[in-house]
Amino acid sequence: MRRIFIFIIVLIVLNACEKYDKVSDAYGNFESDEIIVSSETIGILQDFQVLEGDAVQKNQIIAVIDTTQINLQKRELELKLALIKIKQAKVKSDRDVIAIELAKVEKDVEKNTILYNAGALALDILENYQYKEDVLQVQYSSSLLNFSSLDSEKKQLEIEIEKINHEISKCYIKAPISGNVLTKYAQRGELVTLGKPVIKMANLADIYLKAYVTQTQLSSIALNQSVTILIDDISGLRELTGQISFISSKSEFTPKTIQTRDERANLVYAIKIKVEYEEAIKIGMPAEVLFKRK
Repeated sequence: MRRIFIFIIVLIVLNACEKYDKVSDAYGNFESDEIIVSSETIGILQDFQVLEGDAVQKNQIIAVIDTTQINLQKRELELKLALIKIKQAKVKSDRDVIAIELAKVEKDVEKNTILYNAGALALDILENYQYKEDVLQVQYSSSLLNFSSLDSEKKQLEIEIEKINHEISKCYIKAPISGNVLTKYAQRGELVTLGKPVIKMANLADIYLKAYVTQTQLSSIALNQSVTILIDDISGLRELTGQISFISSKSEFTPKTIQTRDERANLVYAIKIKVEYEEAIKIGMPAEVLFKRK
């Protein structure tokens, strides 16, 4: 009796599978737009804690490259910048003193010129004040030039520090999107170089089924059309609901990994079917599509 019961269950499962196999309109695999995140600099991976399968958020730091040397360069530039600022402060202070003295001498020259024109002051005394005024003007101009030169040096150092900060930011590898880590290409302690892939990730929330249809099937499908997707389950085939989000306008040769209902067709058209993600769905997993429930 028990054998008969098991036999009946097997027949039911086989009949269900046969039923779905007869009505499947297209075949494909689940995909998602994958992103390979690479290093933008060279150095030792100092911190790389994420694991394959981990969910990460956009702009989350997923790896850190050793910044010791570049931070030392930054400190050196910052010390030079601080020294220039001290020099600028000294030059400005001296210039302010010169400006005060110059303003006083200019008044003296103006007053003594009046006295000289009135015949109440000797020429050599007036010339002494005029000479002092000329000397102070030269010193003031030189002070302005010196301050301007230091200011140019300061701006150049500030630009260099900005460049260093940009290089430091490259040492902190961030996730470009919110998604899941699919593959790790490096490990903590390894030397990474410019352009070396570190991880591959994808946003599983945007997963879709890429399937292929023949030209004769194009008339029976449309964008935003609801379809049924069949995936393998522990009890047989399981149904999911999807929506056609893309239909290719160009044909291509049938991919080797895809079987279509009409195996004699050489050319097929790619379609994408948006499906709500769940843990049972894996990238690369095969699935079947029913355009109409039967």
